[in-house]
Amino acid sequence: MIFGTVLTIKSFIMKTNTHYKYIEWRNPSGLHDDIGMSISELKFLQDELHFLRDLVAEDTLELIYNITHEKAAQIAIALRGYDKRVKRLLKEMQAHANNLQVLIDDIDVPNEVKEYKNTHYELMISTMDLHADVKKTKRTIFKMLAEIMKKSKQKNLH
Repeated sequence: MIFGTVLTIKSFIMKTNTHYKYIEWRNPSGLHDDIGMSISELKFLQDELHFLRDLVAEDTLELIYNITHEKAAQIAIALRGYDKRVKRLLKEMQAHANNLQVLIDDIDVPNEVKEYKNTHYELMISTMDLHADVKKTKRTIFKMLAEIMKKSKQKNLH
C-alpha cells in the first residue's frame, strides 16, 4: 500500500488569439497568486502605455520619422484601445479577487468553484492576449525609433 495523498489535477487547453495555452487547475492559493500577479502586470502595462502614448503624442514620431499622419493616428488609436482594455481587465480582476472568498468559505454551493475557475482562466487568457497585442504595437514603435537612431547616427558621421 502506498501512503500519502493522491492529488488529481484537472487541466485543459484553451485557444487564445495568439497561441494555445496549457492551463492547470489551481487551488485557491494559486488562484490568488495568479490574480495578484496579473493585477500587478496590468498596472505596469498601464504605465508602459502612458509612456508610449506620450511618445506618439503631439506627432513626435510623425515629425521625426516622416511617417504619415495616418500611421501615427493608427498607433495612437491602438494605444487608446489597449488602455481601455487594461482598465476593463483591472476592474474585472479586482472584482474577481474580491470574489475569491467564495472558494474558501465553508458554504458548499454547486458549481461555484467551477464557475469561478472558468472566469479566472478567461481573465488570464484575456490578459495574455492583451500583452501579445501590445507587444506587436511596441515592436512597430521601436522599429521606427531604431530607424530614427540609425538615420541620426548616419547624419552625424557625414
